Amino acid sequence: MKVEKYRIHGITQNTETECFQNGTCEHCKRFNTSPVWCQSCDPWKSAQKFTSGNEEIDNFIKELQIKATEYDKVIEWIPFDRLVNRKEIKNKSEVEFMADWLDCIRIIKGESGNYTRSRTISRVELMKLHCSQASTLKLIENFKNHVQLDKYRIHGITQDTETGEYMIVFDFYHQKRKPINGICEDCKRYNTYLAWCQLCDPWREVQGWTSNDKDIDDCIKEFQLKATAYENVIEWIHFDRLEGPKQIDGKRIVDGDSERYTRFRKTSCEVAIKTLPGSQKSDSFLTEVG
Repeated sequence: MKVEKYRIHGITQNTETECFQNGTCEHCKRFNTSPVWCQSCDPWKSAQKFTSGNEEIDNFIKELQIKATEYDKVIEWIPFDRLVNRKEIKNKSEVEFMADWLDCIRIIKGESGNYTRSRTISRVELMKLHCSQASTLKLIENFKNHVQLDKYRIHGITQDTETGEYMIVFDFYHQKRKPINGICEDCKRYNTYLAWCQLCDPWREVQGWTSNDKDIDDCIKEFQLKATAYENVIEWIHFDRLEGPKQIDGKRIVDGDSERYTRFRKTSCEVAIKTLPGSQKSDSFLTEVG
């Protein structure tokens, strides 16, 4: 039998305590609605001072900005000349290019009660919207579908000044990027796996080696471009780097803890060697490996 110690009227929540953690709006002086973001004031400031050269697209982007509820999720118009060092990506069906965004991605720094807004130069991915320049409504609907999917982090829209094609600027692997994985040395974002960035690292792996057989090179590079972890990368191994049953260069290992993971190779590790049937013929080799 429960003892009635007091009369209970209900439950409430101290909203001032929760909002205090978000900081104070510089404009209205009230508590922010999310970290360093006031939904009453900030969306209107975000919607100013840009133009894509297309009024319908401008109005669409402003509509998204006015509905924004967080600083780091604001969608922007991104001038194409602010996307530099563009590189074509051929191994991803959705990612077509990557580039460095000079105006930087939005990030929130600090901790509860002391958040600050920041921008950091970072690599981004580009995907064509594949819509006719004359079909603005179709382009807008296409973009809306990507936003609603919530599959990746979308930074904004840009337009290739040479071809006139509109593209989404986004982070394809955003959901895989975690602080525990460390920072990618190339794109400066969190890695997608322990000490491994699935966007940047595979491209480094396919450089600087050859088996002197194009078909074999292409086969190994195909596996390397699909690699999702440092230890699982398949390599071309020069025979003179094998001493007896040992691989002199050592196998790949990731070690560390939740604070920091590092890559290294375990020197002179024992390996097994298997002769592939018909290995002097590239087509037989590719069938066996695949």
